[in-house]
Amino acid sequence: MFRRVLAVTCAVSCALLAGLYGCSLKALGGRGLAIVYSNDVRGEFENCGCTDVQLGGLSRKAYLLRDAARKNTDMLHLDAGNLFFQKQPVQAIEAREFLLKAEYILKAYNAMGCDALNVTDGDLIMGLDALAGLRGKALFPFVSSNILARDGGRHLFEPVVFKKAAGISVAVLGLCPQDGVFMPDVRIEDPAVAVRKMAAAVRGKSDFLIVLSGLGLERDRELARQVPGINLIISARAERLLEKPVMENGTAIVQAYNRGQYLGSVEVARAGKGFSVDARLIALEPGIGEDKDIAAMGSDFKAQVAAMNQQAFFKGQLEKSGAGSGAAYIGGDSCVQCHVPQYENWQVTPHARAYQTLVQKGSQYAVECLVCHTTGYGEPGGYSPVDKESSMMINVQCEACHGPGSSHDGVKNGIVRDGARQVCLGCHTEKNSPRFDYDEYRPQVKCPVSGKKQIAGER
Repeated sequence: MFRRVLAVTCAVSCALLAGLYGCSLKALGGRGLAIVYSNDVRGEFENCGCTDVQLGGLSRKAYLLRDAARKNTDMLHLDAGNLFFQKQPVQAIEAREFLLKAEYILKAYNAMGCDALNVTDGDLIMGLDALAGLRGKALFPFVSSNILARDGGRHLFEPVVFKKAAGISVAVLGLCPQDGVFMPDVRIEDPAVAVRKMAAAVRGKSDFLIVLSGLGLERDRELARQVPGINLIISARAERLLEKPVMENGTAIVQAYNRGQYLGSVEVARAGKGFSVDARLIALEPGIGEDKDIAAMGSDFKAQVAAMNQQAFFKGQLEKSGAGSGAAYIGGDSCVQCHVPQYENWQVTPHARAYQTLVQKGSQYAVECLVCHTTGYGEPGGYSPVDKESSMMINVQCEACHGPGSSHDGVKNGIVRDGARQVCLGCHTEKNSPRFDYDEYRPQVKCPVSGKKQIAGER
């Protein structure tokens, strides 16, 4: 039976939350073999996003894991992959920041203890050499049963990891999708073929077969149909919250959603000649507790990002993409000269306070955050962390929606009148703003057409 231990919305009271946290800790401290798992953390060291209740954070995860380890020594900590990176960097300074964050995530996993990490396409975004550098510092195995060297066909990572706990011998395999990696020296073997080979190789050496898979839910269901005998698939590439395990051909398939917002827990017990599987999800919510050592790592990471990026900015190493039209950003102080009601309306919107949220978290030098919390970042006339004159470009101003205003001649030329939904979706992504509803949000920031000032939230 699958029980979702924590499912909290903004309306849940503090008293109810306190009771649920106790349930979550108890869930990780049961008897038998306990498997705790993650997938699709995608470079998220701490909770972040435009939500009332921010889930996630490695310090919260570490708090639960260490508490559970005191209650149950027969526990495995597994990760199904897509751990280190969220996207392909577009600038050299962004690449350095992503690699630094990956190293801190690795430090956290070393401190928490991890029994196996699956290597999948998201972990190879920065290239094989970058991942090899991380692997060299890891205190736990990187597993992949189907990533091979094109020349000779040797496995580039551990093809299988063996563990024993609660009297159960466990074999852990790892899978990477064939369509996600294109490297000249790497061959991705067909997942079903790779699992059949490894399952035959471990037969007699293990009682319980786990596949850490980067294929996604539907492909994992097909894998379970193609290869009987898999006990558990921990699936990455999660696109939705999986509220209960999917059973396919005797195989239980589980996911813990994405961005480290949930921690998955599976209890395995012998049942006759087979095994019973009891799965839960635990939401990593405010108040659940934080591991001080991991939280300190997060603070140290942000301090290093600030120092590293400030130096790069001062040296002029920021790779600006430029504006194809030659237009430049001029700032809201110029807009207000003609658009007073609109400017006053903007001042009471959440957009006018966007930069302050970065300052509160110590992330005002994080490249991946500045793009959506300032105006014109990296563009001519736009915000620069070290240009004093550009300080007027903090927050999400008029030009963030209407485009750079240097060519706006007062007769509606050179400006975007209404970028509509697509402009908003540039920053209000599923990652940053999972609850974004265009029809609900837009009235809170829409400029008044007439001279009437529109208060935020007014419809």
